[in-house]
Amino acid sequence: MRKIWSAANVKVYGGGVAEEGFLRALSGLIGGYRYTNVSISSGKSGSSRSRQEGKERIFDVSNLAELDRGRAVVLASGAPATLVRTMPWYTGRHKEAVEVSIKKYSPRREEPETGPVPSPPVANPWVTG
Repeated sequence: MRKIWSAANVKVYGGGVAEEGFLRALSGLIGGYRYTNVSISSGKSGSSRSRQEGKERIFDVSNLAELDRGRAVVLASGAPATLVRTMPWYTGRHKEAVEVSIKKYSPRREEPETGPVPSPPVANPWVTG
């Protein structure tokens, strides 16, 4: 599974995983963000300005483990990780079309009552007789 996940160009994580190693690796893939705090103070002798830069993880392991229902993190090649809101097909505007497709292409679809047509026997060209 790790090889498949690693080779995918688009990865979607929707929560529900409790494996700390996987979540730590995912947190590393998502990365962090850099920020700058600037503070200005003034007094009788003038003013001073200080600047502090920092970096924090966007999602740590616990954030990923408790990802809200209806949210997912999408990692696509060449793009930063993105937090998205999922939209279940059964609540969207294409609900009826999806239901028709499920009925039409369901693997549990019954065969016609006549049953499948058997293939005629094929002569084996390697057997001489």
